[in-house]
Amino acid sequence: MGDSRLPLREPARLDRTSTASTGSPALFLAGEWQSTASGSAPGFALPFLMNELFEEFIGRSLRRAPPGRVALQHGGRHALSDASGNDLFALRPDAVIDAPTRTIIVDTKWKRLNPRQRDLEISSSGIYRMLAYARAYGAARAILLYPWSAEIGGRDGFLRRWKAANTNCRLDIATVDVGKPRDVIGALHRIVEFGGTGENALLRQPTSAAAASAMAPATRARSASSIV
Repeated sequence: MGDSRLPLREPARLDRTSTASTGSPALFLAGEWQSTASGSAPGFALPFLMNELFEEFIGRSLRRAPPGRVALQHGGRHALSDASGNDLFALRPDAVIDAPTRTIIVDTKWKRLNPRQRDLEISSSGIYRMLAYARAYGAARAILLYPWSAEIGGRDGFLRRWKAANTNCRLDIATVDVGKPRDVIGALHRIVEFGGTGENALLRQPTSAAAASAMAPATRARSASSIV
């Protein structure tokens, strides 16, 4: 939309579609909004590809969360090769962190986890992909990163720590609270650098009501001792 004395009457060209329209942009510029009333009325929506947006946000935040050099959408590695040595199945993890003593793979997923399930309802394909990344990059640690949600409870950080069978590779499942963007860099720093030690080692596992009741006295005792 160019300069005009009557901008709300000018057609605007929408990104991606190159479609000229006067309805949605005018509504947006005029400060109008959609209504829940019945009937027909012009409205607008702002759809986002949240998986890509989350990946970009985490990638930029990782570059500001030491330690190590961060390469985003790193390429050049492959899962397999044929008998002639030709590479097959290119790999492109969201982030590869070259830390002082190790390589760490980070992949993001915009998905709501289910803390009531032991596997959090993470897809098998996502796990296979992380194992392929770790093998190709010689990484002893990989992190699957999801958005934190109220259903998870507590605070963002580590949820699970799994170990790949017959290897020394560790797969951490962690979350960050994107509702607090100013805290994300600090959260990523703790997740990447400390690797779940200390405060971040509190991995929340699903427990039965009886187990939670049995653990309550010990939890209160630890809390009291920490206050003293």
